[in-house]
Formats: sequence, structure tokens, C-alpha cells
Amino acid sequence: MTAFFGVFKLKNNISKFFCILLVIVIAASNFSFLMPAFAAVALYQAGYTFDDVSNLKWDLGGKYPLIERDFSPFEPLDGKTGYAVSSYFSLDQSMFSKISELTLGFWVNFSEFDLDFDTRLFYVGNGNETYAYLSFDYSSYDKTVSAVLFDGRYRETLKADISTEIALSEWHHIVFTFDAVGNTNKMTFYLDGFSRSFKTTDAVLDNLTTNVIFFTDFVIDDLYISNNALSSDNVLKLNVMDLRDFFISMGVELPEVIPEEPENPTDQPEDPTPQNPENPDDPAQPPEEEPGEEEGWKPPENLDRIKFSWLAYTFDSTFDISRDLNKTTSAIINEFAVTKVSTADFNGSFAYGLTKRNNATPNQYLRLNPGLLYQADAFTFCAWVYRIADKNDPFYAYSQVKLLDFSGYGKFEYSPFKTSEIPPEIYQTLVPAETGEELLPEGTQPLPQTSPDVEQEPLKIDFTDAPVLEFAADSAFPTSNRLSKSGINNVNGKWVHYAVSYSQTGEVKIYVNGTLTDTLHTGYPFSALQITDFKILSGSEIFDTSKYIIDEVYLASRVVDASDIRKIRTYGIKRFTTEVLPDPSPETSPASSAAPTENTDLRPDDTDNLEDSYTEKGEITDFVGTTFDDTSLIGKDLNNSVIAVIRNASLSQGIKNYGLTLDGINSYIRYPIGILDNADELTLSVAYNWAGNTSSVNQKLVYFARKPNSISKPTAYMLIDMGNGSEGLSFEIYDGSAKTTLKSTTTLTNEWVRVTVTIKDGTARLYINGALVDHASTSISPASVSPNFNYIGKSGIKGEPLFKGVVDDIYISPTALTAQEIQAFEEHGIEPYVPTENVVEKNEEENDIWDTIINGVVIATGVLILIIVIVIIVTIFKK
Repeated sequence: MTAFFGVFKLKNNISKFFCILLVIVIAASNFSFLMPAFAAVALYQAGYTFDDVSNLKWDLGGKYPLIERDFSPFEPLDGKTGYAVSSYFSLDQSMFSKISELTLGFWVNFSEFDLDFDTRLFYVGNGNETYAYLSFDYSSYDKTVSAVLFDGRYRETLKADISTEIALSEWHHIVFTFDAVGNTNKMTFYLDGFSRSFKTTDAVLDNLTTNVIFFTDFVIDDLYISNNALSSDNVLKLNVMDLRDFFISMGVELPEVIPEEPENPTDQPEDPTPQNPENPDDPAQPPEEEPGEEEGWKPPENLDRIKFSWLAYTFDSTFDISRDLNKTTSAIINEFAVTKVSTADFNGSFAYGLTKRNNATPNQYLRLNPGLLYQADAFTFCAWVYRIADKNDPFYAYSQVKLLDFSGYGKFEYSPFKTSEIPPEIYQTLVPAETGEELLPEGTQPLPQTSPDVEQEPLKIDFTDAPVLEFAADSAFPTSNRLSKSGINNVNGKWVHYAVSYSQTGEVKIYVNGTLTDTLHTGYPFSALQITDFKILSGSEIFDTSKYIIDEVYLASRVVDASDIRKIRTYGIKRFTTEVLPDPSPETSPASSAAPTENTDLRPDDTDNLEDSYTEKGEITDFVGTTFDDTSLIGKDLNNSVIAVIRNASLSQGIKNYGLTLDGINSYIRYPIGILDNADELTLSVAYNWAGNTSSVNQKLVYFARKPNSISKPTAYMLIDMGNGSEGLSFEIYDGSAKTTLKSTTTLTNEWVRVTVTIKDGTARLYINGALVDHASTSISPASVSPNFNYIGKSGIKGEPLFKGVVDDIYISPTALTAQEIQAFEEHGIEPYVPTENVVEKNEEENDIWDTIINGVVIATGVLILIIVIVIIVTIFKK
């Protein structure tokens, strides 16, 4: 027995040895993460616009000058905006020294170099590819731009196909980011603001050799470099914004004047004109040159209209208030002058709006991309407006703010609450004397000061002459139209919804609170104005302390009819763009119509009859496994049990092969009636890639409901609710009397997640990506629900938003799988279904090999001892 215990002790010691060895191996494999990092490098952002022709080499911050090569001098060329350069130049070595992240972006016109030859765009290294380097290269063979990174150990190549773009011979925006997130690094290529290619890598940036850093000789504009990786939203902002405005939006303080390097900085230029101090008005003295007339308006170069259907800005995003819901182009917002404000604080109902900051006087709240409506024939604009003003303020009834301020060759100004220009004498009465002299219009004489004993007459201003609309095909000859003025008092402490449409025939329609108030004809299409500057809420005066709130900005490249304008006003942009909604009456208020009434069909269409006439019944044989890889029958069940009906969906990339895209409008999946009628247990699993929340009502990934018809309210159901973006995904089952709810914290969007629910022996369990996240006791069985409307991607309640995203690997079974079997989905998926017993045995065989050896040794030792004992006994008996 002592020998046995010794062997077991040996086994225990061997186990401890291997555990210690395992810890050492793990620590060694992660040693690079435990080592102290390099000394922190200060974050920087450098930008070069090349617009200052006298000083092309300095960045906007005045810190990192470009290094000019003697054989390729800097010369200004026509750029994307302003000027560009075509020069072989170097960068400051410190910009790439011991960095962990990087963003490098620039505008390039591919027609400026020979597309039939390979071209190196950018390089950091020492010319020897056995040392660490980073390069950008254009390949003429496959028309790709690639980033090659070698850090001395790993070599990574990231390619972006630009073959469909370069044939256009236009300016395009290239951005490369290297993002260090945790223990993984991510390389991403962006083209024109959107990700084209990305990959994760073990390579790093911090050991680049930096004695050679250059851009080769091709036309480049708006160069941006930072040792911080921009997010995808900021890359899009960099694409649509002026580089200086982008720096301001990122909180970078820019000097007013970029540093120059004059030969004699202290020398002042001599004035060639002789002066006569005794008689400065001497007629012999040459008069000062009168400023010449401004040159006529010139159409912008390289500006093409951006093709879009609609844009929407709600300012509700927590990370980018300028984000467009349609992801076409962000608005341009000066976040130092304006900020978000909760509309609920002012009796609003659409989350956040945009207002100016205290003591700020923005020229405009926001601007739109100049290519949005350039040469467009029609548009529709909608927005909510509210004015915060003190009734005791003498300027309470005064405003110079324009809601729309569009300009270019022509102009289009819509000023529904603009008052007439304030008379100079009243201007001086309201402005203190010491500042009034400074603020009075040039040429206006100050009024004589009145005695304090003289009673001042109350202020009376006539505001009836201000035009509501000014437009012109030539801004020098505008046409004014007063229309039926809504008046500034309409927005003082009130929310007002304004809408303007401009048709191809030149017809302009004005809507106030969903009601058409005016119609007029301009006589020419909108494209004749050649608008390139789109300001929203512009013209704030320094003495006007009131704030305007703007919210729910919607812009369409077509004329939106009165019915849809009322829908936008009543339901909000998010619901309007994601649901089919009934037409509210002009008198309907947003508060009374935003929420659907019970048992009201908010989607009057042919699907009602279609759903009610669907009578196919089915019974599960073991399990239902639906993938979408068989393109001839995308609803096919792997087990040949039941067939899913697909409504208006399309194939796309799935979790492994194909998935099914549900557009959030009218696409969904329906399973036959009765598939869970006899199920006392349940396994329900769906892999999904969610696009995110689009409404105040949560989307439902799964909704199996029992109800008399498609319109009525469910009497029993089980559902998977996606949450509102902050609250996580949840599962709920209700049999008409009892309810069980399981919750998670999962709110992931734009990535694959697998949710699985099981019910067995009075316990419901919720798994996310194979891990148990919640469980609860339940008295409900799936059979007690007996659902007859079995949807994936659609709610069982009419009018609720549909799921928007991609689904794949749908598994339904009347048997509850074990945790190990659910975990096997993560590795193998559901095609084919792999019994986990084999997986476990295989893993155990691999993982417990040392236990097998030790056990063999123990058994052999025991047998040997037994033989010795037998030999001893036989020997004793022989004696």
C-alpha cells in the first residue's frame, strides 16, 4: 500500500510540475505584454492643406514642417480644395518614432500618375527590407492600393481594391489606420470615408526604422498624420470636412498664422510711398487704392453632386452628433459653438437637439457637404425649431436668423422668423453707449444723449417688412417673397416644424407644422442656382442672447409629398425611414400619434391577407436547422423537417457562408403553424449580425405568438427582444397567465452573435456565444404557448419595427441541448450537427494524455507488486 501511495504522490507531483510548466509557457507567450512599454509618446495631429502658397511646408499647428528635396521643389497645383502639391518630400522622423498607433490620410487623384506602372506612394524605413518598414504601394496589375508592414518578425499586407474608382479620374480619399486594441492590432484601409479592407495582426509599429520617410512624386492634398488611430466615424468626418474644421472639431487649437521662416524676421518691409506728415491730404499724394470689385462667381472645380436619396440628422448619437442616419455623409458641426441639448427639457419628444453654447455666436449651427445638392433639380428639407428667449430681453421680438442659407452662383434663403433690419436709432437705444459706437453700422451718427429726467418712450419696432424667402439664379439680383410669414413669436418657447420643397419645375412649397401654407414658382430648376454652401440656422447676432434648438433635420433629393411630411413630423425620422406608417391628419399632434393604439394595424398592406391565409402546418422531426447556403432553396431545413417561408429578404455574407439579410422594412422569416405544439422542452438558437436600434420600440429577433389573426394582440408568446441599445438582449415567454424573463447585457451591433435559449425541467436558460448569462425557474412549457405566428425578424404586434441585420444558423428543437452541445455550435455551427460526445472524447484524449501515461504507470506498478506478492506466497508454501 505504501508503494501505491507513493505512486499517487508521484502522480500528484507530476501534475503540479506540468501545471507550473503550463503557467511558465503562458507567461512566456505573453511576455511582450508584461514588459514595460516604451516611454509614452505625446499624441499629435498634423495636417497640411498646401493652401498657403507662400508657406506650403508647414502643418496647420506649426510644429512639423515637411522636408523638401532639392530635386523636387514645392509648387502649388490645383487640389481637391484650394491647392495641392506634387513633390518628393520627407517627414519629421519623430512623427514615427516608437508609436503604437497611426492614422495617415490624404487626397489623391489617380489620373495624375501613370496607372499602367506600379507606384510607391509612401514609405517609412531605411531602404533595406530586412529591417522594419511601412509602405503604401499602387499595383497596376490588379489595380489595388496596399499597405505592407514588416516589424522585424511579422510581415503583413493589406490590400484595397480600387479598380472601380480609378477609372473615374477623380480625387479620392485614402486613409490607413493602425489601431492597438488590447492584445490585438488592427490595420484598416478606408476609401472615400468607408472601410474597404481590414485585418488583425501581431505586427507592431513601435520599432520602425525612421531614417527614410517620404512621399513620392504625385499630386497630394490635405495630408493628415496622427499617432492615434481615428475611429471609423472620425475617418468619415475627415473625409467630408475641411481639414482645418476637422482639427477644430477634434479639439485642436490652431494658431492664427502658420510659422514662417523669413530671412530677417525683425526687418519690416519698407513703404515705397513717400509720406507728407504736415499735409496727409496733399492731392499730390497718391490716393489709397480703392478695393476692386469682387471677381464674378466661379463654379467650383472637381465638385460633383453626391448621389443620395435622403439624409437625416437627429443629434442623438453619443459618439458623433453629426452622424447621418443613412450613413451617406455627416453634417459639419462646430462643436465649440454648438452643443447637444435634451429636447425633453423643453417639452420636446425626440431625444436630443442642437443649440448654441453660452456666450457663443455661431454664424451657422451646421453645414452640409457642398456636393449634396450641387446641380440637383429638386430637394425637400424638414426640421423642428424652438427658440429659448427671455421675454424681458429687448431683443425678444427681434431676429436675423435664417433657417436655410444656401448660396453659390445663386442663392436660396428661407427665413420664417427673421425680422426687418433694426433701425440705427433703435439699435443705439438698445446697445450701451460705450459699445454702441463700435457696433453702429458705418456712417451712422450717434444720437445725442438725453437727460436722465426725460422719460423714454417704449420701444416699438416694425417687423412686417422682412422677406421670408429670397432666391435668385444670380445672387446679385435676388427676388424676395414675404409669403404668409410665420413670425418669430411662433418659435418663442414653442416647437414648430418647418418644411420646404423645391420641384424640378421651380415650384416651392412651404409647410408649417405639417400644413401647406404657401406655394410659389421661381421659374427655374434648383440646379440653376449652383448652390455649394449649405448653412442651417445662420446669421446669429452678437447681441441676440437667445438660443435656437434644431432637431430632426431631414433632407431628400426629391419632392416629398404632404402626406410624408406629416409622417416625418408626427412619427419622427427614425420611424418614418424604417416603417410603413399611416397618414396622420394635418391636425394630428406628435404627442397624440407617436405611439400606436392597441390592436391598430399600422401597416395596412397585402401582407395581412397573406399572413392570415398562411395555413401550412408542420411538426419537428428531432430538430429544425435552417441555413441559407443552398441558394436554390434558401429556407431549406438541414434535417428535412419543415421549410421556412422567406419574405422579401436577400442573401449576404453569413456567419460562415451565406446569411439572410433582413432590411427592417418588410423582410422576415415565418415557420409553419404547430411546430411546438407538443414540445415540453425547447432549444432555440439564432446567429445574428444586428445593424442597431432604429426606433423607440425595440426590434424583435424572434417572436412566436398565439393570436386569432395577424392584427390582434398576442394571447401567448415567446420572444427575443434586441433591447434599446443600452439595455441588453432579453428572452421572454408568456402563456397567458405566467411570464418568465431572462436578461443579458449584450448590445453588440455589426458583429456576429449567437443567442440560444433552452427550457427543461422547470428551468429556462439564456446563452450568448455559448456562455450561460442568465437562468430562472419557470412553470411554462413551449407547448402551453402553442404559437401559430412564428416569426424570425418580425414582431407579433402590428406596427412594431422589424429586425434589421443578417441572420444565420437557426436551430429549433423540442429537446433541450446541454451546455456542451450548445458550446459545440460555436465551433461547428449547425451544419452538420456534430454530436458533442465525440468532441468531448477527442478533447479528453488530447488533453489527458499525461493522465493516461501516469495511470498506465500506476496500473503496471500495481500489477508488478501483485506478481511479487504471489511469488512470495508461492515460495512460502513451497517451503
